[in-house]
Amino acid sequence: MKHSLCQPRRALVAGGKLTCKPAGIIPPNPFTPKLPSVNSGRIARTTMSDSKDRMTDRKVAASSNKSRDNGILYNGTAEQKIDAWLHTIAQDSHGKVSSVAQLPRPVNCAVLTTSLQNWMSDWVPLLRVRSVRPNDPRPGVTFAFTVQHEHCNNMGTMHGGCTASIFDVCTTLPVAFAMAPGSWEMLGVTRTLNVSYMLPVFVGDEVLIECEILQIGKKLAALRGVMRRMGDNAIVATCEHGKFDAGVKSRA
Repeated sequence: MKHSLCQPRRALVAGGKLTCKPAGIIPPNPFTPKLPSVNSGRIARTTMSDSKDRMTDRKVAASSNKSRDNGILYNGTAEQKIDAWLHTIAQDSHGKVSSVAQLPRPVNCAVLTTSLQNWMSDWVPLLRVRSVRPNDPRPGVTFAFTVQHEHCNNMGTMHGGCTASIFDVCTTLPVAFAMAPGSWEMLGVTRTLNVSYMLPVFVGDEVLIECEILQIGKKLAALRGVMRRMGDNAIVATCEHGKFDAGVKSRA
């Protein structure tokens, strides 16, 4: 049965025009926008002020955390150094765009490059330190990682690019053991990254990433990584990573 906004009981003639008498009270439209109140401007100003205060608090906290982390990077234990670096990497994209849906339109390459440069923060927090071996003949760290849907390709297996990115970060972190003022302060830059893929990894699979330093000098480092499925201990991928200590350089 069709409903109309005006269901006449009887037709009325008024001024030569046919009108109708409403059959009942028309319910309010739930989609009708609410008009701003008299104090809306004051509320908006208060909200903006509160937002600025929160942002200031966050910046102060971030600055404090950064100073604390910098001290740990040089003087902390091996475990503290790895945790501090993970925290630093994960916090790099605080307050920045992390998905294409959040980008302004139209989207161009410059916007993508600027806005999505810190995409690592989406998965770095998922890394868990399982063991730290700073005093081994080949110093290393082992990480655990659980594969999520967003890390997979359209076949439901972890994307090769994601695997390479995980190796890139994880095999770099043991370099923190060699970090000293004027040496490997930024953990170097990648020269080569060779990844061999052997078995698929599916959503929900937990993997171990075993990383070690094969050799490290004043400017060059050779690193290795092995990724295993925890379920059957099978090797799913391996990595050879070469790094160069470019030093700390500021932009002109």
